[in-house]
This record gives sequence, C-alpha cells and structure tokens, in this order.
Amino acid sequence: MYKHESSVKNKMNKMIKTNKMINTNKMKHLNALANICLTITMVIVVAVMYFTVFADRACDFDQFWAASKLASENKIESIYDADLLFTEIQKINNRPTGLTFRYPPVAIVLMYPIAWLPHSTAFVLWSLIGCVGFFYIVKRLSPAGIWTKMAMASPAFLLNIMYGNNGLINVVLLSTSLLTLNSFPFLAGALAGILAYKPHMAFLLFFLFLVGRHYKALIGFTVTLGTLIVLSWLLWGLNSWEHFLGMLYNVSAGKYIKYVTPYSIISIPHTLGVLGSTRLIAYVLQILVSLYVVCTLFWVIVIKKANIDYLAVLILTGTMLFSPYIQIYDLILLNLSILWYIKILYDEKKVIPRKMKWFLFIFWTIPFFQIPVSLWSVATVGVYLSISIPFLLIFYTLTLSRLWYNNSSKILV
Repeated sequence: MYKHESSVKNKMNKMIKTNKMINTNKMKHLNALANICLTITMVIVVAVMYFTVFADRACDFDQFWAASKLASENKIESIYDADLLFTEIQKINNRPTGLTFRYPPVAIVLMYPIAWLPHSTAFVLWSLIGCVGFFYIVKRLSPAGIWTKMAMASPAFLLNIMYGNNGLINVVLLSTSLLTLNSFPFLAGALAGILAYKPHMAFLLFFLFLVGRHYKALIGFTVTLGTLIVLSWLLWGLNSWEHFLGMLYNVSAGKYIKYVTPYSIISIPHTLGVLGSTRLIAYVLQILVSLYVVCTLFWVIVIKKANIDYLAVLILTGTMLFSPYIQIYDLILLNLSILWYIKILYDEKKVIPRKMKWFLFIFWTIPFFQIPVSLWSVATVGVYLSISIPFLLIFYTLTLSRLWYNNSSKILV
C-alpha cells in the first residue's frame, strides 16, 4: 500500500518537474522572441531619428514645432490656415504635403515652449518624453518582464516614433490619470484637463469622474482646463478661437482636402464614407457605437462597480470607438489596453489561456497590418479599408463579457 502511494507521489513529482521545465523553456523562447522584437524596434527607432532629424525628412512633429514658432511670433491666423502652415513647414524641410492643425488654442499653450529649442533638439526631447513616460506606465502594469519588452516593441509604439506623433504623450496622460484616480484624484483630474486639448480623448475620463462621483478629480479637470483657456485668451485673445472654429468649418467643407492623409484615419465615418456610404448613415452608425460605449461604461461604473483595471481597458479601447477623429497613431491605446487586460488575467488566474494568447497577438499586430491593407485596397479597388474598427469592437465586447461573468470584481473606491 505504502509502496503504491510512494510510486504515485514520485510520478506526480516527476510530472510537476517536467511541466515546470516545459513552462520554463516556453518562457525562454518567448523572452528571446521579445528581445529580438525589441532590438529590431530600437534599430528602426535610431534609423528613423537619423533620417527624420538629421536628414530633414518629413514627420508629424513638424506641424507642432511650426505652430509653436508661429505662436511665438503672434501669427495665430497662420496656424489655422493650412496653406500658410504648409509654407512654414517647408522652411523646416521640403516635404511634398502639408497638414492641418486641428487642435484648439489650449494645445498651442501646451506646445508653446517647443519653439524655444532648435527643431532637431526639440524633436529628440519630444520623443524621449513620450518614450520614458510610456516605458514607466508599461513597466508598472507588466506582470512579467516579457510583456514590457513586447509593449515597447509593438507596431503602435514604432509608428508614433516614426512620425513624431503625440500618441505616446496622449496615452501616458490618459493612463496616469486612471492610475492616480484613487490615490491622487485632483492630479488625475488635472492630467485629464491637459488631455482635453484633444477633447475626444478626454471625454470618457470626464464621464468616469462625473458618473463615478469623483468630485476632486472633477475639480482638478475644471481648474486645469479653465487655466489653459484663460492663458490662451490672455496670450492671443478671442481671435484665436475664431480662427480655430473657422479652420474646422473649412475642413468640413473640404477646403483643405489635399492636406488630409486618408490612410491614417481609422474612424467609423471615414471608413464607411470611402466605402460609398452616405454621410448620414456613417454618422448615425458612429452615434450608435458611441452610445453603446457610453451606456456600457455607465453599467460598468454604476451597476457593476468594476475595479480600475477593467475600467482602464474599457476606457482606453472605448475612446477609439467613441470618437470619429481617431487615427492609426492612436492605436497605441489598444496596445496599452491589451497589456492591462493581460494584467487582469494574471491577477485572476496567473496564466493566459492558449486561445487568448492568439487573440491578443492578433490585436497587438493590428497597427502593423493597417497601413499595408489600406494602401493595397486604395491601389487595387479604389477604396480605403479599415481592419481596426471590427477588432476594437471585438476586444471591447470581449472585456465586457469577461466582466459580466466575473463575480470577483473588486469595488472601485
């Protein structure tokens, strides 16, 4: 009897050791893959830095620096005139196309110090701030070192570095606001107030503060945004807001259509519009999706009282579904929501199911495939195809369904 029990125990111990070795080997292979991805990304980042800064190639940062320079010269009207802004950008490099500056005057207040530095120095500093902030958030959320490497090697991260976009800074502001909501609510509100320079990015945070009754966060949001509005008025007067609204009207009227980069836009109205849908149908569908996001978030906050991790995943993903002005650079929000979702899985089960790994990997690679797919579709069939929106809806609904069946959700304080 005892011999039988001891033999069974020995077999079980051998199985446990074997499983541990298999899991260890799997982690070694995954870690090696993450190291390769990160190395390739860093090489590309260095190459992009060289060709964009020192070889005077085009990048989105040009419009920010040019706008800051024009603001320092008190030429606000030139910022909101795409033709005049294009002329200013051409002084930096000889890029063939221009960009429209679609940010309100509070954004110019935030970007004002950029022009104090030379273009190359400002670009490097801009990129470093975004990279360091993103690395801090990723490092704080990662349940294991491998996920930090995968996040830093993601296609969405690379796209933001390549084009000098503000996506990294936006995701740092949004994520830090969520992370500090319970411990430093006023700071969380202040960060959301800064993010309000892109109103569609900050709306769901404001909705969370309001519905969740985070009054200190609401005060921080109001004080910060109010201060930025007053500063814009003191520096450039109400004319700055008139020029901004006039630019929005001109863009909607198609005046600056030659400055629009179609393959970078991934919103629902744009995708349906190029597929032949009428503008009314496109925006009705956008409104329905936006209502879906707002109503489900209300359920999550008020009824379900979900913890901050679930709220973060839903707000990061929901922001991209809620707005009709989302671009491919904003998919860095999806990148971070995937990492936050992995954190939830680790906290609840300490292991990620095999099928879930494939889903997450597909979501992780979306930014990599979005541009080639859209360029191919425009070249072959003459229409722009966005593969991002369906995946965003799937991932958002997947998170909701997990929360629906999970009864161990912690209460949001």
